[in-house]
Amino acid sequence: MTGTQRRWLSTAAAPKYLGIGTCMLYRLIDRARSPRTSFGRVIRLQRGQLDDDDDDDDEGGAESAGRVPV
Repeated sequence: MTGTQRRWLSTAAAPKYLGIGTCMLYRLIDRARSPRTSFGRVIRLQRGQLDDDDDDDDEGGAESAGRVPV
């Protein structure tokens, strides 16, 4: 990847990006609160959609979640 950020996050990378636990991520996915795409048994989440969804939360956004690039 030259100069661009990765668009898709795995279920291992997404919790780190969002600042939540893996169990919470799966809860959000099960409750259809987190946008996702399935490739067979593999679940991927788009970084842009996670950012857009986080902007709607009342918890202070990405800055307060302590996100770090992955």
